[in-house]
Amino acid sequence: MNITSLFLFTQQETLPDDPALTPPPGVVPNFDDPPNKNYLGIFTNVICLILTITLVAARLYFKYFCVKKVHVEDYLVVLGLVAFLASVGCNIHIIRTSGLFVHQWNIRLKDFSTVLYVLYIGNNICAVTITLVKAAILLDWIHIFVPLHARNLFFWTCVVVLILNTIFHVTWVTVQFMACIPHQKIWDRLITTGACVHASGLYIPAAAVNLTSNVVILLLPQKEIWCLRIATRDKAAASILFIFTSTLSCASAGMRLHHTRIFYHAMDQLYSVASMYLWTLAETTCLFLVLCVPTAPKVFKKGEKKTRSLLSPRNRHNLGGGNTCQTWAIEMNNIVRRTSASSLRNEGTADIMRSTFETDRGTVTVPKEKCSKKPWR
Repeated sequence: MNITSLFLFTQQETLPDDPALTPPPGVVPNFDDPPNKNYLGIFTNVICLILTITLVAARLYFKYFCVKKVHVEDYLVVLGLVAFLASVGCNIHIIRTSGLFVHQWNIRLKDFSTVLYVLYIGNNICAVTITLVKAAILLDWIHIFVPLHARNLFFWTCVVVLILNTIFHVTWVTVQFMACIPHQKIWDRLITTGACVHASGLYIPAAAVNLTSNVVILLLPQKEIWCLRIATRDKAAASILFIFTSTLSCASAGMRLHHTRIFYHAMDQLYSVASMYLWTLAETTCLFLVLCVPTAPKVFKKGEKKTRSLLSPRNRHNLGGGNTCQTWAIEMNNIVRRTSASSLRNEGTADIMRSTFETDRGTVTVPKEKCSKKPWR
């Protein structure tokens, strides 16, 4: 959302109680109880929060407590989740104050400083969230598909996309921060002195670049998946899973681009900015799905079935009894070894393939299996 181009006025002298935009002929501003569509915002925020928190929690539980092996991307996803929650908090604040899908002429000019400030903060937080999650996705794929110490085409493609995406969003946030002099003029429409850069022309290209990077993320792992030395059925399942989640992110980014164009050409930009934000929220949620969904089935589907068998007296005796969480973790390692060992690099899977757990009856070791250094060749 282009905060610096919102709420432009043809008159230099305005009063704090004036409407933020001149209403259409015959329309009387409704400052006390303006019509809104807050229910759309509440529904979207609740659904996105449930999906994101559930899947991120499942991934973190699996990586921290079962596999007990974390990488840089696992810390990035935590930071991305914090930023995501902050952006949702900004949207909830807007719902509680001005409301979503409220016409610009139904808001007093003096009330705009708070609204614009929250929009400004939320806009930058969304950019930070997308940067962190896309970086986590690309780093995760490097750990999954690239053998140890290899520097192949897939590796360098991921690195280049990661660097370009990071530079783009850092530049974007910087431009937003330096858009007006004085800085408060970005959100305070009552300041008549100073100047602002008309950055609205960058929003459509920015949304287009973001859509392009999502398409690259969709296509990037497909060749690597189909070159793995695993059963064709497993290749198809993995490919469909990646395509499904990535397609959702591309569709959300496409809708975000569409509503960015509407926002750019609209006079009532406060009304149209709500659609653009909600689609940005949906896109961010889909990026979390791309990162976390491949891990979730191991926890929710196979983990449930195997956990039931582990509760039997026979299996508890064989695995040392006592600690159900530890025995569940051992069995989850067996699941990972059977389903995805061929798609992980040699050293990266060492801690998954060969794990030692202390139980009440001694030490249980899951032996390491052989794994090709270059499984896709």
